Amino acid sequence: MIGNLRATVENIAPAEFEAVVALLSDPRRPIHFTGGRFTGALARYAESHFRIVRSGVDFIEGQPALWRDRVIEIGRKDVIVAFDIRRYQEDVTALCETAAKQGATIVLLTDPWLSPIARVARHVLPAHIVAPSNWDSSAGLLLLTEALVSAVTKRLWDTAKPRMEAVERLRNERS
Repeated sequence: MIGNLRATVENIAPAEFEAVVALLSDPRRPIHFTGGRFTGALARYAESHFRIVRSGVDFIEGQPALWRDRVIEIGRKDVIVAFDIRRYQEDVTALCETAAKQGATIVLLTDPWLSPIARVARHVLPAHIVAPSNWDSSAGLLLLTEALVSAVTKRLWDTAKPRMEAVERLRNERS
């Protein structure tokens, strides 16, 4: 696992990472997170953090029956952040392809072999996922997710701090 984390960090181009941070820090750009069977949990995790830091953040289920009625509103200002690793999911690919056709910017967090979504993605952040088991490791994807959350929070701190404080006040209120 430690090797995956090191390889993930070593193989991410700093300029690509910074471009994604700038994109996700733009409050004029709605962000939609999505993922597959296992990577959907990571997309939800990212969405939960970004929702606290900034507005205009949501999660879109990868299943076509759940996204078709929502994707009609996606356009040039929207950003889709997709998590997809091998045994790539056709439904998540279809969602990203449809959103890209409508002008959305696609950010892909994937594995070194690159999800088919890479064909329509403007930004690709590959993580190493090989594990000494029958299951792929999500540690590298989680590392990238937390690095993005941290960098965007830092960049948006002037607006993120009061937003985070307001969320905490609401959590502490008694019903």
